[in-house]
Amino acid sequence: MYKKFDVVEIKDEFRGGEAVILDVKYSRPKYPYVVKILTSRSERFYKLGEMQIARKLRELDANDPLRKPNIINEQKKEKKEKKHKNGQDYAKLKAQYTDNPDKTHWQILADAEINDKIIIKIHGKEQIVTFNCVNPRSPKYVFTATNQNGTTYKYPLGVVVDILKK
Repeated sequence: MYKKFDVVEIKDEFRGGEAVILDVKYSRPKYPYVVKILTSRSERFYKLGEMQIARKLRELDANDPLRKPNIINEQKKEKKEKKHKNGQDYAKLKAQYTDNPDKTHWQILADAEINDKIIIKIHGKEQIVTFNCVNPRSPKYVFTATNQNGTTYKYPLGVVVDILKK
């Protein structure tokens, strides 16, 4: 068993390299370790199991930035904010350069912030959903929102009706 902030060697058949264990979740017995690979430029986190770790190399230094208590949550938050900003920029461009009726829909999405309430119309019924972000890479489903049941869906542009004012 390994513990938090152990620097371990990953077996070659499972990517290889060094990784630091940032969290241990025993509720997932097959893959309890959340790690960041040190030999990669990627900012991703991976879930590993005992069988994928070759051995412990050392303990992480006390002053290492990876020892921050909320580094996983901070990086997820930064990634979410960056994704939101990219989506907002895309929606503003579409609102500015689109001349068809979709212009108003794009403007509503451009003005929406994370967790704003948006009115959508699906199958003739209006619903209130919580806005998450604009998806610039998807031509059909252009934004994601969470419905009142807590389920997140991707929606097409045509369903946007209005944004609820705070």
